[in-house]
Amino acid sequence: MRNLILALATTALFAAPAIAKSDNAKSYGQNKVCLLTFSSAEARTAGTDIEVTKAQYLPLPAAQQLKTDPSLMAIAYYGFGELSAEAQASIDFYYPTGSLDPALGVTENSDTETLCQAFKDFAAQNADD
Repeated sequence: MRNLILALATTALFAAPAIAKSDNAKSYGQNKVCLLTFSSAEARTAGTDIEVTKAQYLPLPAAQQLKTDPSLMAIAYYGFGELSAEAQASIDFYYPTGSLDPALGVTENSDTETLCQAFKDFAAQNADD
């Protein structure tokens, strides 16, 4: 009996990553985005980067729930074709890979998390001014 439990535990350890990987495409929040809060509705409409007051890297469903003021908040994504059509419909600012100035710290090899960090840096800089 003890050997059976040990064998099952060992099998579970090696099978878990494979199972997690196969379910990953359907997992909650697979697509992560950057939820941006702007200083004004005008800045949000214009997409003025330096007017970002807060940036959060979140799963898309969480960002959709937290986007309580569409006049001040926007969902941003950086990359190419990695989102479903349904997810793309939720994105306010879509930055194709390589479309941003590398001086911002976002390069062709970057992802949405890097983009969000750049926005967080803008927000922190704005708070210090």
